[in-house]
Amino acid sequence: MREIPPRWLPWIALILFIAGAFNDPPWRGYSPAAEIPIETEPIRVALSLLQNGAFADPFAALPTGPTAHCAPAFPLIVFVLMKLLGTGSAGWLALRSLATAALSLQFALLPYLARAFGYSSVVGILAAVLGILTKPGKEERWEANLAGLLCLLLAAAALRSWTRTTAALASLATYLQPVLLLPYFAWLLYTKRKSLLLWLAPLLVAVPWMIRNQSAIGSLAFIRDNLGIELNISFNDCTPATFDQSAAANCIQRLHPNSAASEAAEVRDLGEVRYNQTRQQQALAWIRNNPSATISLIAQRAWYFWFPSSSGLSGYATQRPRTWLLHLITLLSFLGLWWARSGAGKQPAAASLLSSFYLLFPLIYYALLSVPRYRNPILWITWLLAASALARLFSGNPHSPIPVPPRQSNHPGHIPLQ
Repeated sequence: MREIPPRWLPWIALILFIAGAFNDPPWRGYSPAAEIPIETEPIRVALSLLQNGAFADPFAALPTGPTAHCAPAFPLIVFVLMKLLGTGSAGWLALRSLATAALSLQFALLPYLARAFGYSSVVGILAAVLGILTKPGKEERWEANLAGLLCLLLAAAALRSWTRTTAALASLATYLQPVLLLPYFAWLLYTKRKSLLLWLAPLLVAVPWMIRNQSAIGSLAFIRDNLGIELNISFNDCTPATFDQSAAANCIQRLHPNSAASEAAEVRDLGEVRYNQTRQQQALAWIRNNPSATISLIAQRAWYFWFPSSSGLSGYATQRPRTWLLHLITLLSFLGLWWARSGAGKQPAAASLLSSFYLLFPLIYYALLSVPRYRNPILWITWLLAASALARLFSGNPHSPIPVPPRQSNHPGHIPLQ
């Protein structure tokens, strides 16, 4: 497959970025009266930082005190936006623009960074087009799209063997989306990377926050401590497979301190650490006593992670075409990963890294109420692998390898990250 001339890549990247921005424009729905919706835990922590100077009070039901419920990076980013632009229309637009920019940058960078994974820039362009067509949610109230951009940069830097850049990006992942560290460390182990910087940097940067957690909430929690809450709302007599189903059945409203004042009062009275411990014990007891139901819930959530339907099986009948396109692209991505693992036209390190993210990143989410945004940090892998599969299928010989560009490049279209 022929490469795109390097002089064209900046223009193609710009077009893809603009297409991503206009695909779901952040200014849609703007009015001078618009305000940042104070609805989710990270936004409430940001508001607490603005008003009280403390990482605290993540729940809507009532103030509960210091918290490690959320990873700190995203609330801190939102706090900076609020501090600079306020919580009104300017802050609202900035927050939405941040999420759109993070997603659009993924589209723009894929033609460049596809080369790091052993694919041509043409495959990268096709991957970006697939992403634009599937139109992921903006999710501006969460870190999902920022985590996707970080995951893309981290994976590319790791494969380029840019040690300091990789360590810096992995350290940022610690504070933004620590779940990314599981596949990252697994890949380091699998590829026998010996650099202490790659291993230690993401752990050492967590130490100041762990010390803060010990001081503020009485626990050396690694970044966040919300597992007990999440397990309790995910495994009980009421809960179904997905978040929306749980909300429709009024399950989560009765169990989560964000909506249940009685639960929030227990967080306040017991302390966040003790509350999470008790709720985790309740969830584990339910799991032990209901093995069949547990297996069924995990199996359903694993399915919905890859083929999302917020309202269960019945929801597929009313899904929009772009969602069905995502399902098809997901199937193609499994084929693309199979071909990469089989050795046809890939870099071995790229195949192992992409496999680690596909295998390990979703594991924790298989146990939690299914929410489509959980997959956003690795959606770019789906687009890239599906694009590689399409390129092979339409090359005339699906088993013939796509030419792999050299790992390092000095051409004008190359973007150095270090």
